[in-house]
Amino acid sequence: MTRTTLILMRHSKSCWNDDTLSDFDRPLNKRGLRDAPFMGERLNQANPLIEQVLCSSSLRTRQTWEHIRPQVDSVVEASFTTELYHVSADEILNYLLTQPVKVTLIIGHNPGLSSLVYRLSGKKIHHFPTSAWATFDLELESWSDLKKTSNFSAITQLVGYEYPKQFPSELRRTFEAQ
Repeated sequence: MTRTTLILMRHSKSCWNDDTLSDFDRPLNKRGLRDAPFMGERLNQANPLIEQVLCSSSLRTRQTWEHIRPQVDSVVEASFTTELYHVSADEILNYLLTQPVKVTLIIGHNPGLSSLVYRLSGKKIHHFPTSAWATFDLELESWSDLKKTSNFSAITQLVGYEYPKQFPSELRRTFEAQ
């Protein structure tokens, strides 16, 4: 068995002001631009070694990574893919099956991401807002072990869960000027 970590993160808050933009092309809004680096710092404190980043290729997920990246100590490039754009929990797992078992950060979208977090957490996390992340320690041979089990608690352990609004706004505001 291999011990690894899976971090699931929802993109930061996006802008809805421009009706001419497709959903795929929506950028982050002011709050998203503030929360992404703040949560990146929090993520780095809890998960100092990230070996691969798998990210939806939508604009808001790419921008989330761009604003998290300076806060992360690991030197890693992200892989951007449409295969993580608005997909179900099962489709996220299927995409993960094609990847090596490493400490992995996935940046994506609801509802698929929150459904996967709910499943992996043993139904402990019901709310997965923008910029939230959840970290799971896993004991498995390959990512396919996640597809084979109906008892996630046998191979996964929730070790971290954070979202911006659990922190005082004055603390989050320190990232507005960055």
